[in-house]
Amino acid sequence: MGGLHHDPDRLRTPVRRVGDTFELIGWDEALAEIGRRLRRIRREHGPSAIGMYSY
Repeated sequence: MGGLHHDPDRLRTPVRRVGDTFELIGWDEALAEIGRRLRRIRREHGPSAIGMYSY
């Protein structure tokens, strides 16, 4: 995991896709957007549509 953690290409700030590019966003905005998307997925497809994976 150390190699992954220290990879110079690793993202350290949240980004949002805008067309073919990405823009930097703050952590509060990123977490709020993730929450909105997960609630929509759960509402439209049920609670079993969301799973977690940990390495």
